[in-house]
Amino acid sequence: MKTLGTIALVALCATTLGACKMLEQLKKSGEVATQAASAGVQGGKAPSSEEEKDSQLADKLEGYIYCMNYETRSAFRAKQGYERYVDPAKGPTGKESSIYVQELSPQECFRRIDQAKTKQPPLPDVEAAAAGYATTLGALQQLTKQAHDYYDQKDFKDDKFAKGMAMHKPLMGAFDAFEKADKPFEDQVSTLNDALSQRRLARLKNDPTQALPYDIAKSVDDAKKLVHFAEVDSMEQVNLAGLTAAITVYEQSLGALSSYADGHHAEAEKVSMLSSFQSAAADFLKASKELMRRKRDNKDFKGESLPPEMIDGHPANVLAKFNDMINRSNALTYR
Repeated sequence: MKTLGTIALVALCATTLGACKMLEQLKKSGEVATQAASAGVQGGKAPSSEEEKDSQLADKLEGYIYCMNYETRSAFRAKQGYERYVDPAKGPTGKESSIYVQELSPQECFRRIDQAKTKQPPLPDVEAAAAGYATTLGALQQLTKQAHDYYDQKDFKDDKFAKGMAMHKPLMGAFDAFEKADKPFEDQVSTLNDALSQRRLARLKNDPTQALPYDIAKSVDDAKKLVHFAEVDSMEQVNLAGLTAAITVYEQSLGALSSYADGHHAEAEKVSMLSSFQSAAADFLKASKELMRRKRDNKDFKGESLPPEMIDGHPANVLAKFNDMINRSNALTYR
């Protein structure tokens, strides 16, 4: 999630590996930090000053993370989808039988950004970045709606694609403007959220009453480190040694979580959706191993007709499984 791909890389993603820099934007920011508050007072302990501050920060970041997890994903999918039909440099040729442009619905994201601005602590740089993000997302929404309606109603049959050709440059410009505004927004929020997660992980590790929350948090943290090895533009860029080592660490974390949960049923039952999370975590491990095997055996994807995220061993498939695991992680609640 550190950088944005160029238009060329986005076009490449739609037809080849699909796990290049554009798809890094589809990766979840990681564990939603509001869990820091949900587990912070277990065992009858009063929250520390640091925990209170982190809980406050987590509440502020939650709305931003929502936008990153949903609206950024939708915007990049809309761009990728449009470029499946249209050359980004040339635009519609007039020979297409159909073109599809996904509509965006960012109203909830806008509401959360406005709400976050009223919350403590003040984060002027993040709030400014969020405002720029919202402005460009709003402009993109308008243009994607116009394009969606035009192609959905098949109005190109009436004007020989004249409006579609005229819309292309502004639409691509809006995608580019959104990418430029998205990067500083996501970089700042991700940095704050990662630090928040690390502080929570350290507190859990040092508290013997928090063994299960720690095992869960540790597995998520190791998954976030592992998924970085799938953030590549080509299979040649996969670091086999690093990927293999990260898989080993992550598998050990899942083993520790499984062993503890199996030996403490009553405690595990108090974490809703834990089994669902463990299942998704195992699927992510399996997908990561398939990527490792593809790289080790030098197997490419020629002849594959499925979307990249559905191909075993594809970096995009690893990313999709990671996203699902993080979704399940975010749904965990401690009773």
